[in-house]
Amino acid sequence: MLFIEKTKGQLAYLYRLKVNLEKRLRLMPEGNLRRKKTRNKIYYYVKDGIRQSSLYNLPELRDIYIEKQWIEGQLKVIKRDIPVMEKFLKDYAPLFPNPLQWEMLEAEQNPFKKEERKHYYKGVFFRSKSEVLVAMVLDSHGLEFKYETALRVSGRTIYPDFVIRRKRDGKLFIWEHFGLIYLDKYRRNMYERLEELHQAGFNPWDNLLMSFDSEDGSIDMDFIERMVNLYLM
Repeated sequence: MLFIEKTKGQLAYLYRLKVNLEKRLRLMPEGNLRRKKTRNKIYYYVKDGIRQSSLYNLPELRDIYIEKQWIEGQLKVIKRDIPVMEKFLKDYAPLFPNPLQWEMLEAEQNPFKKEERKHYYKGVFFRSKSEVLVAMVLDSHGLEFKYETALRVSGRTIYPDFVIRRKRDGKLFIWEHFGLIYLDKYRRNMYERLEELHQAGFNPWDNLLMSFDSEDGSIDMDFIERMVNLYLM
């Protein structure tokens, strides 16, 4: 999901920033900056143990201590935020369809260009011959699947090519078949599709499986078989 990726990116940035600031802090002089206001004028001092030294005639050193104080404040915030973000990323789990709701999923709900579904197999019209071949492999393994069903996950409605229920534990997977990947426009649309699925909580080789046509329109059936045996059986 997009906000998860942003959180991961922000956490990585905080890791780098922490290392950088700690390195700079080690190069700073000892002592802590103190301010004193007298007659509407601010005077700066450095307190090191019980000693206190004026920085009145040392503007460059004063600026170093001001920067040191800022670094210490930043590190305090970073050290507070990092464990909070780590715990969030560890505990967060995206909403995912309840396998018990399988029977509520109805096939062929995608309204987009229904007229393109011309390839018939066991009561379902598919958009491509390659999708029929994927369906035949799933069917040959006794796997339950829905084609182009509306799936509502994490507040979004998506229409995967296939929603499949794994045999051994009922976990739901989606399977996307991409055909014309040798065309630039098609590939751009594919990347946008994968981003949409990612935001809905579907990630490759976790709960999202993919297959592709070759440029000549053929499909590697051995690859399809391996995918089914590895992830769905």
